Amino acid sequence: MGNNKFKKIVKQYGGLLLAFVVILLALVFYSLKNFEPVVEESVDLTPLTAKQSVPQFPVLFSSEGGLEAKVIYDQSSMYGQVMVFDYADDIRTLMIDGAVPCTWNFENQKATTHVHEIAEVLKNNLADKQDILIIGLGCGGLLKELAGEDFNLDVVEINPEVVVAAEKYFSLPEDLNYMIREDDGLHWLRNQDKKYDVIIVDLCDILETNVHLYTQEFYELVSSKLKDDQSWLIQSLNIYRQGDEYEVHKRVANSILKHFNYVYTTPRTMGVQKFIVLNFFATNQALETKDNSFIAWPAEPEGEIINYDNSFLIVQYYLPVINRLRQQAIDNFGFDIHFK
Repeated sequence: MGNNKFKKIVKQYGGLLLAFVVILLALVFYSLKNFEPVVEESVDLTPLTAKQSVPQFPVLFSSEGGLEAKVIYDQSSMYGQVMVFDYADDIRTLMIDGAVPCTWNFENQKATTHVHEIAEVLKNNLADKQDILIIGLGCGGLLKELAGEDFNLDVVEINPEVVVAAEKYFSLPEDLNYMIREDDGLHWLRNQDKKYDVIIVDLCDILETNVHLYTQEFYELVSSKLKDDQSWLIQSLNIYRQGDEYEVHKRVANSILKHFNYVYTTPRTMGVQKFIVLNFFATNQALETKDNSFIAWPAEPEGEIINYDNSFLIVQYYLPVINRLRQQAIDNFGFDIHFK
């Protein structure tokens, strides 16, 4: 009896209920589409000097020390939350899920130290090298450092939002021959026949999405895609010397040495107490190191390596290191990295 009564009500008023729901959803959609955040009059949205003129989100956040940063891009992606923010007048930073892979100083036109170091090595030691592959675009700091040089560069970046951020907010160079391709570095190398003089893996942090690019299987593939014994692999890695009992950087070096005769670093790396983005320079021909521009990394024939089978453990080992770095970023730039 009650069931028939319910059916009668639905039959009599169902059309009105459906119309009400449709109107309600339309109003919600219209409100979201036309939503504009409240902008306080004190917030200056003028783009910073010497930077490309871009729209800016009216969002500010501050550190405990009073450092104020202005968020100008904040977008989710399959590969993490991508954010660009300005602080200290002339400094623009790219942040991915709380980690900071790239910063550019528009006043002195310089990237972070490890990127500047790679560029100097390319310009001073590899002037005769032409074909270069860069895996990991970041904010395009390396491209900006190489502006005006006579290199042919393929740049592979898996995160499309990082490509948008680099192109729109960091003024990539126009006087450099490069092509950006949205792909995974391993997939790119496996599926084309081109060989390179230099392959640069500039990712810094080992994560679940890129740990395969730090394995000895990947370095085997890289060695097969280099032209000759005078070709180079350059691998960046964020290391934290205090509290990293697993010494992941040594495992990376050991993995590279499975397929390259020599691994070098620079004096900047040695003796650092806290954390540093380390650059490994790997090749099959010994380098002249008398001028101390390079230091040979000590080989560990029986040392631990990273491979496909144990790579998930490496992520677990490395995660506390990443979390410490992320916490430093949060301490410096605010308590919450999601501002929308």
